[in-house]
Amino acid sequence: MRFQQYSAQHNVSLLPAFAAVSLIAAVMVLTIMSSDVRADSECEVVAGVMTGQLLPPSACPISPVGICSIAVVTGDLEGDYEFTVDSSTATGNMTFFTGGTVFELEDGDILFTTDLVQINTGNGDAVHSFTILGGTGEFEGAMGQQIILSAIVDSDAGTFDGTYDGVLCIPDDDDDDDDDD
Repeated sequence: MRFQQYSAQHNVSLLPAFAAVSLIAAVMVLTIMSSDVRADSECEVVAGVMTGQLLPPSACPISPVGICSIAVVTGDLEGDYEFTVDSSTATGNMTFFTGGTVFELEDGDILFTTDLVQINTGNGDAVHSFTILGGTGEFEGAMGQQIILSAIVDSDAGTFDGTYDGVLCIPDDDDDDDDDD
C-alpha cells in the first residue's frame, strides 16, 4: 500500500522494470529451449535486411489492437512478412509490442514466429525479436531459435528499415549418421 501511495504522488511506474524482467525471463526460457533443438538440428546463421511499413487498422482485422506491418525481407531469408500485434504497452518514450509474424519466402516455404518488439518513440530505434515456432517445407519442425531485427522506425511515414541476424536450426531428418552417399 505504501508503494501505491508513493507511486501516485511521485508518478512512479513499475512497468519498465516489469517489461525488462519479462523480456529477460523470456530470453532465458527461449535459450534453454533452443539448446535442446540444436542437439539434433542443422543450424545456420542468417542475416539480411528488412524494409517495411505499418498497415492501416482496416487492413489488419485479426489484430485486437489494430496494428500490423508488412515487410520485404532480403538476404539469407528472401520473401515477405506480415507482423500482427496482439498487445501493446507504452511507458514514457518506450512502446512494447507482442505478436506473431508469418514469413512467406520466395520458395513458398512459410516460417511462423512469436515476437517481442521494443520501440523508442523518441529516436525511432527499434528491436524486434522473432522466436521460431515452426513452419512448412524446409522450416518444418524448426523451433526455439531467435532472429533479431535492429531497425529505425519513421513514425511520420509509417515505415521501418533495419538489419536482421540470428540462428535458424532445422531438425536433421537424416535417419543415418554415416557420411557415405
